[in-house]
Amino acid sequence: MQRVVAKNSKKSVSYFLYLISNLSNILCLQYVTPCFIIWRMNKKTPWHEKKGARVIISEKLQMTHAGVSQWIKRGVPPDRIIQLCEALDWEYSPHDINPEIYPNANDALPLKREIKMADEVDTTSDRIETETRRRIEAIQHEAPIAIPTGHCLECDEPVPSGHRWCGPECRDMWCARNEA
Repeated sequence: MQRVVAKNSKKSVSYFLYLISNLSNILCLQYVTPCFIIWRMNKKTPWHEKKGARVIISEKLQMTHAGVSQWIKRGVPPDRIIQLCEALDWEYSPHDINPEIYPNANDALPLKREIKMADEVDTTSDRIETETRRRIEAIQHEAPIAIPTGHCLECDEPVPSGHRWCGPECRDMWCARNEA
């Protein structure tokens, strides 16, 4: 493990604070102290060691498993690097596959490269928002609970202990009004 301090750019700091604030909201934490130390592994897992990568690549690029194995031994042909990145849903950039041909980390990336972490954060955020909205709607649509108060819940006349309404007419009117 290697300790990496986040760059002092406004964009990375603000995104990190955004993530921390959302996490504190999700976990219902009252106070969260932002920490700008991020732990990460030394190197990204090579593309060919990713679970199921060989099968995905051979299916999407319509080639044999032996062909993919040759790429692992000899290197990916330069004209197939972009296709490989597309097959892996841009989880690996052309620079990750062959830094000699693509020396800049942003070389040959599509204009709208989707970042997997952001997708997972967005998906989780959407799931939480949907679940919260569903629970609020369920609570709003629940019929109010008729708790005995000593007075008729419809006309406010005194009733015997344990009763909620003074008669069936008040009960029916209260139920009709609160079901709508």
